[in-house]
Amino acid sequence: MAYIEFKKVGFKDVKNLINININKNDFVVIKSHDNPFLLDLLQGNKKIDKGHIIVDKKDVLSLTNKDKINYIKKYLSTIFSYDDLIGNLTIEENMMLAYEISPKPVKINKCLKQLGLTKVKNNYPDELPLYRNKLASIARSLVKNSPIILIYNIDDIFNKN
Repeated sequence: MAYIEFKKVGFKDVKNLINININKNDFVVIKSHDNPFLLDLLQGNKKIDKGHIIVDKKDVLSLTNKDKINYIKKYLSTIFSYDDLIGNLTIEENMMLAYEISPKPVKINKCLKQLGLTKVKNNYPDELPLYRNKLASIARSLVKNSPIILIYNIDDIFNKN
């Protein structure tokens, strides 16, 4: 059984149904430049008219609000193309936010080292170039150790501005 399944997902005015199976540990890029609707569906941010979205045998769309929060904590981590760090927290403190909500976090110093951010961990985002902030956002996502990492506008993430 697939880890993520879009089962006959459809909308009123669209004839084609979405059927996608993604196995655990698969690396999948879904490139949808202007409308990342599949990512929004995985987050439970969009409603569908028919079908099911299953993650680890749970129907995402039938979750209560409380269960949805737990689902996001356990399964999802998001990296945005814009700088989404909290400005009055250091890079390390931004990463600590993800560490504290994760059921199985990775050590912060390990992620800082892997992404070459150890020397700037006590800096604030506005003290660093944009590409370092993007790396810090990626590191924060890795610290959370989520099985699913959603990246919005992947081209912008790796654009060294």
